[in-house]
Amino acid sequence: QYFRKYDWNGDGFLDCGEVLALVRELGSELAVPLPQNLQELRPSIVACSESSRESLTLEEFCRWFSLTLGLEPLSPQDIEQVRSIPGLPQ
Repeated sequence: QYFRKYDWNGDGFLDCGEVLALVRELGSELAVPLPQNLQELRPSIVACSESSRESLTLEEFCRWFSLTLGLEPLSPQDIEQVRSIPGLPQ
């Protein structure tokens, strides 16, 4: 749901700016400290990107989000369930 909402250009990736907008919205709803600027955000995005780029696929975003919130990383089965949601990039 959030991935689709913030993939503004529809390219199947969330770039740093798109992730920052998402984080700012969620930060107001969650009691979890989240990166508040691109300088704080960029290293974690690059670290979760399989090709070290400054954008995330849906799978990479699921991993990044779990790690950022301090949750247990999603299993491949969990990610496959997310991928099966209609309307999300494959």
